[in-house]
Amino acid sequence: MNNELRSWRFLVKVAEVGSVTRAAEQLHMTQPALSRHLQQLEETTGVELLMRHGRGVRLTPAGEHFRNVAEEILERMSSLSDELSARASEPAGEFAVGLPMSWAGLVTAELVPRFLRAFPKVKLRILEGATPELRRALNARQLQMAVMLDSDQDADLTLDSLVDECAYLVGNKSAGIPTGKRASFRMLAGQPLIQLPQETHVRVQVERALAKLRINGDTLIEINSLNLLGFVERGLGVSVLPASAVESYSRKHALSYTLMRDFTFSWCIATLRSRPRTAAMNEFAIVLKQLLGDIVGRGLWPSARCTWVK
Repeated sequence: MNNELRSWRFLVKVAEVGSVTRAAEQLHMTQPALSRHLQQLEETTGVELLMRHGRGVRLTPAGEHFRNVAEEILERMSSLSDELSARASEPAGEFAVGLPMSWAGLVTAELVPRFLRAFPKVKLRILEGATPELRRALNARQLQMAVMLDSDQDADLTLDSLVDECAYLVGNKSAGIPTGKRASFRMLAGQPLIQLPQETHVRVQVERALAKLRINGDTLIEINSLNLLGFVERGLGVSVLPASAVESYSRKHALSYTLMRDFTFSWCIATLRSRPRTAAMNEFAIVLKQLLGDIVGRGLWPSARCTWVK
C-alpha cells in the first residue's frame, strides 16, 4: 500500500507542475524512475491518466478524477497519522520542521543534537529557509512545524511566540560602520548592498525604509543564503540582517556591525490549525524554548529577548 500511495503522490506532483522532468527534480528522483512509477500506476488502474503534449503533460479526464480522489485520501491519511501520533505518549517517528537559515550556527547547531539526545526514537527532517518558503511548505503539509517571523496574519496557522531580536547593519572591517551606535537607513545611501531575495521580510522592510527616505538602494548582489556574509567580509558591499545571522557567522570577528534603529523581528512557532500537535512537536517546542533561554541568558544573542517567558 505504501508503494501505491507514493505513486499517487507522484501523479499529484506531476499534475501540479505539468512536467515529468520538473516533478522529478522537485521529488529528488530521476525522470526515468518517475516515468516507471506513472506507467505502473496506469497499468494498475487500467486507464490512461496522463496525456503528453509539446510543452509537457496534462491529465486525462480519468486522470483528473483519479487526482481528486487521491488528494482526498492522501489528506485523510496524513490527518489520521497526525491524530494517532498526537495520542502517543512517547515521541517517535519522523518529524518535519522548518527552521530559519539565520539561526543555523547560533541555534540549530545545538538544537538538533540536544533534541535527538532527549528523544532518540524521533527522526528529524529539517528544512532551512526564509519565512515565505517555510510558510509555503507548512501550508503544503510538507512540514509539521516551522519557526518563522510573526509578520503576516494567516488564519490557517497557530502561532506560539518565541523571541524578539534586532537587525544589524553589517560590513567588513573597513566599511566604517560605527560600532556601539544605532544605525539609520540613511547610512545605506550610496552603499553597494548585498541583500536577501525580495520576498523575505528583511528585504521588504529595507526597501520600504529606503523608499520612505527617497533613497535608491544599489543592490549589487541578491542571494538566498547566508553565504552573503562572505561577500560582505570581502568588502563587496554592506547588508542588513537579523542579528542571529551575524552571531551565527563563524568569522564575525572579521566584520564590523551595529544595531539598526527601530528594526526588530518577532519569531514564533507556527503550526497548522487543522493539524493536531504530536508528542514530538510538543517536546521539540519545549527543547527549543529551553535552548533559547540558555542562549539569551549566556549573552550569546545580545539583542534578543525571549517573549515566551512570563
